[in-house]
Amino acid sequence: MTLQLELTPEEEARSAQAAHARGMDVTRYARLLLGLERPDATRLFVDEWEAALDELSQDVNPALPPLSDEALSRRSIYGHRAWCQITL
Repeated sequence: MTLQLELTPEEEARSAQAAHARGMDVTRYARLLLGLERPDATRLFVDEWEAALDELSQDVNPALPPLSDEALSRRSIYGHRAWCQITL
């Protein structure tokens, strides 16, 4: 089966860059994204993590203010369960 995708030049460049950052060609990278192949290693290396995070961060609006320390606090995330004790 042949699958054809219509990509803009920007999308094509980003795909090629993402594949290159992972040391593979675009076809293999697309197969990996489609779940047709598994990565060679189960553990990602630091540069792969950074490339993945850079790719995710492209959609973040830089005008948005950062979250406050309180918004990221354990109490804010877990609410009343933040200070529960578990006894085994």
